[in-house]
Amino acid sequence: MALFNLAMIYKRNNDDRNALAAFEEIMRKYSNEAWFYSWAAIYSGHIYSAKKDFDRAIESYQRVIKSRENTFLYSLSMLHRARAFMDKKDYKTSSALFQEIIKANNHFIEEALYGLGQSQYLDTEFEQAKETFTTLLQLFPKTYWRENAQARLKVIEKRLKEIEKSGQ
Repeated sequence: MALFNLAMIYKRNNDDRNALAAFEEIMRKYSNEAWFYSWAAIYSGHIYSAKKDFDRAIESYQRVIKSRENTFLYSLSMLHRARAFMDKKDYKTSSALFQEIIKANNHFIEEALYGLGQSQYLDTEFEQAKETFTTLLQLFPKTYWRENAQARLKVIEKRLKEIEKSGQ
């Protein structure tokens, strides 16, 4: 516990080198402790994502332990891994991960729907993005991303009309 607290102090103070070293030590020493291990992997991924080192972020998120007792943290790591793939502009993989989250369990469905819509939009899959954002707004009418989703739907409608006019 002391090592985890130390790692968090380093992280909060933007001392990435020492934070990553402490998180790595946690993962080495406590591989049988799903909670410590998984949070260490997730926070390492956050540090790498902030540095725009998306490949290392993805590797970190993939280290989270998948088990029945750890579905929440595993789902959270998948959500962040999908975001990292989106940041890498690998929209197909991002979309696949968001869809896996939606199908697999009840954790983070709202967040995964929003991420899926974003990924589809960025991949110019406008029809799918329209359907996803519409589903998000129907299932979660008070979603945090309501305004963003509504704005994105307006842009999508405009893009679809432009595509229809151009005959593509």
